[in-house]
Amino acid sequence: MTKRFLLIRFYFYLEILYLLMNITIQPPNFHISALHLVLTVACLVSFIFCIKMFNTPFLTYRLTPNWYQHQPNYKLYSKDSPFFKVAIISDLDKASKTNKKWRSSMIIGTIFKQGNTYEFQQQEEFNLTLGINENGRGMELSELLNFNGELYGFDDRTGVVMAIDLEKKKTYPRYILMDGDLNSDKGMKIEWATVYKDSMYIGSIGKEFTTPTGDYLNDNPLYIKKIDQNGKITAINWKNNYNSLKNAVGIYGDGYMINEAVTYSAIANKWYFAPRKCSKEKYDDIKDETRGCPYIISTEDFTHFDIINDPQHDLNKGFSSIKVLPNDENKLIYLKSVEVGERSETYIGMISTSGEVLMQDKLVAKMKMEGIEFISM
Repeated sequence: MTKRFLLIRFYFYLEILYLLMNITIQPPNFHISALHLVLTVACLVSFIFCIKMFNTPFLTYRLTPNWYQHQPNYKLYSKDSPFFKVAIISDLDKASKTNKKWRSSMIIGTIFKQGNTYEFQQQEEFNLTLGINENGRGMELSELLNFNGELYGFDDRTGVVMAIDLEKKKTYPRYILMDGDLNSDKGMKIEWATVYKDSMYIGSIGKEFTTPTGDYLNDNPLYIKKIDQNGKITAINWKNNYNSLKNAVGIYGDGYMINEAVTYSAIANKWYFAPRKCSKEKYDDIKDETRGCPYIISTEDFTHFDIINDPQHDLNKGFSSIKVLPNDENKLIYLKSVEVGERSETYIGMISTSGEVLMQDKLVAKMKMEGIEFISM
């Protein structure tokens, strides 16, 4: 189909060129051959027909507007694509240690469209390893993100941002992000990442760092990091933005919100926050396990907010990653993680921005998976 399309497109351009070369201009009138006109219209109709009939990655890539200029693999999908390929990454905490390296499990799967709903099917699972660690811990990957042709993974223990080669199943460190305003000897606890304009925006939990019983220690997790196209790293204090999010759902004072699932829609010009945990009470390590948040919050400017209530809300589950569907950004794919006692599970689901369930929460793994991203077919 692609060859046929290319031949027709080539003929269309050739005919236009030939037509222009054979226009005889006689001011104020000019004459166009009837045969040329008929052939040109026929080629144009054929060209449009090809666009409608042949849903190929090439066509989608060329016709997608410029809002995915930093995520070229998103251009491979259209609103009518019957399936989407995704990668899902794990954060195994202390269990990531293996021999002299640290590992993270990667799941490759496909999201299939079935009428107005979607299903997920796993195809492959393998380990990624790296030798970098902080105090004996590493490769606790909390997010995946495509940016400028590379798939990045983010280690919430070391602050390492690494490129992931899915074909070779290898990781290559690219950046190390430090905690807070960057003037720290501790790696950033990275929990989310998204593309905003021409940069990667990378965030932590969005809650003050406290003791296990909620006593304040510092504001370091309220800083986000910006990595531009040239690799320049900037720290930005997002305290006001995070406080606005809490206030939008009626959380004030000692109440808190933990954000691990954040994405930006260039098409809608909106931020989407799916908090993992939230409570109007003071933070407590044990109680926090069953304080899954029931909201997805969207905003353009952090002054006005729209709230989506999760119909599948379960206090044991909390959002751990979220992405907009490529070229159909009123649909949100997400992961929810469970960490209650010794129980660790991850579920995948999908919801529309109007609150309609598009995929029932489905168990992906009996371990903590914290990052999902669309990859090339």
